[in-house]
Amino acid sequence: MNFVRHLHLPADRKHVHRGPCPGGRFWALEGCNDLPKIGVKLAKIDAQFALENATVYMQDVEQPDSWERLLDVEKLKDFRTYYPNDVIEVLPFMPEFYILPNNTIQGYKIKLASGYVPDVMTEDIFCPNCDRETVWDVTTYPAVEIKCLECGKTEKFE
Repeated sequence: MNFVRHLHLPADRKHVHRGPCPGGRFWALEGCNDLPKIGVKLAKIDAQFALENATVYMQDVEQPDSWERLLDVEKLKDFRTYYPNDVIEVLPFMPEFYILPNNTIQGYKIKLASGYVPDVMTEDIFCPNCDRETVWDVTTYPAVEIKCLECGKTEKFE
């Protein structure tokens, strides 16, 4: 199972909902959403990877501010899609997700997948080598690369 995010959804197509906390991004469940599917660029992350490397919240799109923390990927198997009168319906409800990445290298991968473009040259990220949060140098060209300024650990992202 995957979460998907439309990277260039026009403002008039977005639901106007608040997330449960600052710093996260909205996602949908692959196959159980009303996102446009033709001529768009979708980001995709594995749901289990997200649960292991972020805090994931879920709510019914029709009931704003009803966020609950998602703790088990098995709960996503309850959703199914059907098309009465050529309109998508999702049962038991149309879910939306808010994913707040952990402050780790894996969490940074989720942040980048969501469309985040680093606008600073450093980020504070937990370093597994230093066993604490450290300052990382960020390079964005030709690919995103981060380097711990304490121990030199380097990670490259496609």
